[in-house]
Amino acid sequence: MIFFTRQGFAAAALLRAAGVAAISLLAAGTAGAEERADAREDGDFLGRAEAAVASFEREWSSRFVGDPGGAPLDSLNLSIREYNAWNLAEGDRLDAERKALEEERIALALPNREDDEAAAAHRARLERYNEGARDFSARSAARQAELDARRAALEARIEEQRLWREGGGAEKYWAELNRFFANLHEERRRSGDPERFDGCVERTRAIRAALGARAARIESAKENGLLVVPARLGGEEGWFLVDTGASLLSLSPELVDALGWTHLLGDTLESAVAGGLIAVGRELIVPQITVLGVTAKNVRAKALVETHPGVDGLLGRSFLSRFRLIVDDRAEQRVRLERR
Repeated sequence: MIFFTRQGFAAAALLRAAGVAAISLLAAGTAGAEERADAREDGDFLGRAEAAVASFEREWSSRFVGDPGGAPLDSLNLSIREYNAWNLAEGDRLDAERKALEEERIALALPNREDDEAAAAHRARLERYNEGARDFSARSAARQAELDARRAALEARIEEQRLWREGGGAEKYWAELNRFFANLHEERRRSGDPERFDGCVERTRAIRAALGARAARIESAKENGLLVVPARLGGEEGWFLVDTGASLLSLSPELVDALGWTHLLGDTLESAVAGGLIAVGRELIVPQITVLGVTAKNVRAKALVETHPGVDGLLGRSFLSRFRLIVDDRAEQRVRLERR
């Protein structure tokens, strides 16, 4: 008689890790950056731009959309639960069959009755049982091997994503995307046929908007998260941190370039930001900015590097002082601005 061992599988080995970021293709960040660098070196600009946008879209999808600690892990753990349920049910069925055969063997006083019809029927049932037990063991081992492989691959993706994130991958991606966006706008303005660039511009805007919305969601989900709100200026959308500790509105140099506002840049100046820190950037007057349905014109601002992925700048007091800022965490729209 064959003896078999039920093969369990510990789902606990893959408990969701806090802070795990988006799912990754192995080395997607490095490959994407190299592909975009190659695209800058050959061919016409529009063709290179389309290749770069496609690369940014792939990296967005692999790095930010899917979370290896999210849907893929949920799917794996569902498969593990299904496997364990099947394993248990089949094991119980075989246990019951084995016990029935053992009781039958005792009742028939085997092996003393080897030649009669009842003994032959028992041996046939025993062979079918052994065949079923072997099949169960083989299928169980194969399914466990498959789950082991999926777990190892997912753990590798989570670890690779962690290294990418801790190495500043998201910040580098955001900086590179915005520099590309600025270059794209510059080339579009110089082109005799700017409409040719509309497709690339819209696709890049979509990535930027998605990253901005993602930053707002992440901060909103935190107990004491920052306030990230959309703004419209110069025909472009940006996402800004509400910062009552900052003396001036600030926006990234890349957004300034994309808007075609480099000619508005003035002297370098120092201004306060949150925490009492002093930041240095070039001054400019923003012609118009609309935030949450209210508009301000001729707002004093500065160009300041912003590394927070999805964020284009700070809404400082040079803008906020014109309005009443209302924050209500219970409301669907947490932030409101009302004219004084």
